[in-house]
Parts: sequence; C-alpha cells; structure tokens
Amino acid sequence: MSNLIYRYRGKNLREFRGSYQEVVNNEFYTGDLDVVLPFGTRIAAYDLSLVQALKQPISLLQIRANVAIEFRRSLIHIRNDKCDARVVWFVRRGTFKIVRSQNSCVIRENEFAILDSSEPFFVHVEPDAAGIFETLQTIIPAQLFFSHLVGADKLDCAFPVDYHNRRLLAKLLELMLDEGALVTDKAAEPLVTTFLETLADSIHDKLTENRGPRSLTQKRMSDIQAYILKELTNPDLCYPMVARECNISTRYLSYVLSAHDLTFSSILWGKRIEKTSEWLRSPDFDNYPIAEIAYMAGFKSAAHFSRMFKKVHNCTPSQFRFRNQDHVPTDSIQ
Repeated sequence: MSNLIYRYRGKNLREFRGSYQEVVNNEFYTGDLDVVLPFGTRIAAYDLSLVQALKQPISLLQIRANVAIEFRRSLIHIRNDKCDARVVWFVRRGTFKIVRSQNSCVIRENEFAILDSSEPFFVHVEPDAAGIFETLQTIIPAQLFFSHLVGADKLDCAFPVDYHNRRLLAKLLELMLDEGALVTDKAAEPLVTTFLETLADSIHDKLTENRGPRSLTQKRMSDIQAYILKELTNPDLCYPMVARECNISTRYLSYVLSAHDLTFSSILWGKRIEKTSEWLRSPDFDNYPIAEIAYMAGFKSAAHFSRMFKKVHNCTPSQFRFRNQDHVPTDSIQ
C-alpha cells in the first residue's frame, strides 16, 4: 500500500495553488507552479492527489489531477537548491509538454520522457478528454541514473516503449506503487534495477535507431554539438571543457570544427540566440524578464546578450518580443 502525501479537493484556487506549491518544493525541487483554467471554463472542484510509493533507492510518485498545471524551474531555483536528479515520467492519461534549452516535446499516453532537474525547464500538463491527467514520476539520483541509463541524458524527446517492455515496465511500476510502502529499501533494490535496465534497453533502441554509417569526423561533430546543446545554459561552457568531455584534444576539436566550416563561438552563440528567440516568441515565457531569459540561455549579462542578439536580429530583445507578441513586455532591458 502506498502513502497518500497530498490530496486537495475544493473550490479555493488560491488555497489549492499555495498548498500544492509547498508540497512540490518539499518533495521534488523548487520552482514556480500555476494552475491553468482556459478562459470561461468552470470546474466543480479542483481535485489532485499525490501518492508516494518509494523513497529509496528512487522516489516513485503518482500524480492525478483534473486541471492543467504548469511548472517553471529557472536558474535561480537551480542555484538555490542544487537538486541533481533525473526524472523519468510515464504518462498514463493526458499529455505532458516539456520546454527546455534543447527543444520542446509533448509526451502522450504510454510514452516516457526524461527530465534533468539541474537544467531550466517549463512543463505543462493537460488532462485528457475525460478531464483526467495521470502520470508516474520516478526521481532518480544522478549517480544511479548514469550507472544504468548510459547515454540516456542525450535523449531529450518523448519516446514510446515497445509493447513487451512497456508491459513489463508498467507491471513493475504498478507493483512498486501498490506495495512500495511495505517493501524495505533492500528488497526494493532488485525491483528498481530491473525497472532501470528494462528502460535502458528501450532507450538504447531509441538512441541507435536510424543511425547509418558515419565518418569519424562526423561522429565527433555530432558528439561536440550534442554536448554543446546539453550544456548550452551553462555560463561557464568553454572550448577546453567541450574537448575534455568529448575525450579529444583542443587541437583535434579545432580540426573537426574546421572540417565542417564551423567555429565553437558560432555554434554556441548561434544556438543560444536561437533558443532565446524561441522563448521570446513563446507566450509560455511572457512573465519572464528578458534578463532572466538571458541567464537561462547561458549569457552572463543582459548587456552582452542584448549586443549579441542585436547582431543577429538587428533589433533589441525587447523590440523582438514586442513584434512577435500581442502586448508590450513588462521589462525594458535594451
């Protein structure tokens, strides 16, 4: 039997938002939470339950709600709590949208996705046609994650799992959810290991599908770009760091980039400007000051961001946001 750690059923939106925000900050990681109701929508009562089955070696939780919920985790939150964990989401009902520096993706029913708590992200969960959203969330310590799910940190999209693996994963999750509170930490370890290894098999298939023969420089170029995208929001990302993490020398890094008519700076700043442009266009980031968007993308100052942005778009970030949205932004950083 699992532990019900939070339940709200009532009509007071402010009370619901505040109490659930506190639980999320305590049980998961800090961020800004909001409850979303489309204009003109009425609901008899807000209904959300949060059930916890395991705490060690992973935390397994079931979330079930009848309203759309949004959650933002910025660099400010990351600096404050420094939670370094990977979250595996399995959506049972409804949809789950993730917006992060690399890309955006939507996870639908019976699909999985992986989220890194140490990077900024925005999520939006949406109930299905019957008005229910349900997901199982496993919070996995980084060390345990990388010991089983090698390469999975590069998977930044939703992924379905084949029927047989999904059936096994679903049974393991249901078993841990139903009996987790009665299982000792030692007894839970083999269940968790089986779950992670089964998931690893599915992720391996996803990572390797459609890969054709590639030259060594093409493979290196792919590794370089993947690492830059992974660390795009890291303000300390630099040339030696990329070379070190890709297991090549700085001289060979220069050679690979030159072979593709690219430079480290052109990739880094180009991707950061591309990402900030996407965020400035998106209504999901309306309430984010331009300075915070700059920091989220890895810029160390709003002034530097503004200069780089203007070189690409021939306008300031504020002007760009104004042209692409229906209203004037609240901040005025030029």
